[in-house]
Amino acid sequence: MENDELEQLKAEEQQKEDKHRNAWIGGVILIAVGAIFLLNNYTDLDLANWWALFILIPAIAVLGNSLRAYRAAGHVTSDVINALVGGLIMVFVASAFLFGWDWGKVWPVFIIMAGIGALGNAYVRNNESPEQE
Repeated sequence: MENDELEQLKAEEQQKEDKHRNAWIGGVILIAVGAIFLLNNYTDLDLANWWALFILIPAIAVLGNSLRAYRAAGHVTSDVINALVGGLIMVFVASAFLFGWDWGKVWPVFIIMAGIGALGNAYVRNNESPEQE
């Protein structure tokens, strides 16, 4: 009984630490978005679809999840690969909208990213030791 309570307390403490460790991310995102708008106003930077900046917010969260999964496992896992590829796809979509890239020319990047994800997952599966499964 005491063991379960101790584990629950440790889990709650870890959640608090994670919350405090990631509390700064929202501020950094707001500063970055504001800086981009400011650059757009005072330079020749032309953001075709500025609203696409808001696609970057969940993209950064997904990339953060990838980093968190890597730190928790201590090595690259399929969760790390999947979150990383998903976050990169979101960053690419936001970039394509922001800079007005021609979708007819850049669509193969999605195939390349899917291939990177498949290779990463195959690598992870091939290098897992039997006791990790």
